[in-house]
Amino acid sequence: MLRQALGSAGSVVAVDTGQHYDYTLHQIHYDQLGVPPPDVHLGVGSASHGEQTAAILTAAERCDVVLLGSLLNLDAVCEAARSTGGDVVVYCAGFMGTFALDDAYCAGRIVERLSGDRSDAAVAAEWIAASFASPLEGLNARTYGPPGLEADIDFCARENLLETVPRFARMIAGAAEIVA
Repeated sequence: MLRQALGSAGSVVAVDTGQHYDYTLHQIHYDQLGVPPPDVHLGVGSASHGEQTAAILTAAERCDVVLLGSLLNLDAVCEAARSTGGDVVVYCAGFMGTFALDDAYCAGRIVERLSGDRSDAAVAAEWIAASFASPLEGLNARTYGPPGLEADIDFCARENLLETVPRFARMIAGAAEIVA
């Protein structure tokens, strides 16, 4: 019923990075919440943060288009995503391999601008974004990180300051090549 209410001109899909293999950190969410299996499984595993990032970048190589978005280029990244004409997957980096509320806020702001079917994760991100009165409040909801980042967070809370949408091009000798 919710999917019908949201409409469908395309689709927003769920991605499981596969960072957790433990039942209580992973499969329990699918089993107890009745969440359908993800549309994409990256199979990252439980390695170090750097190894997980490398695995995610390797998985990104299999995608037709990988766009890098934030609040700073919100409208531009949403327009670029719509122009691909295909499914859209919003992946959040998180913090040290875990969920990050500020990432979910940004993902929700992206999801609310895209039409199509939504996974439960996309709906949750959209609800998180809607629960904050401003981008700054959404980003300051995080519960991690060192003090002294207030000026950086204030800057990152600006919407549509940039029109550029960086794109992942390929991996070169273990480094991601990003192009504009």
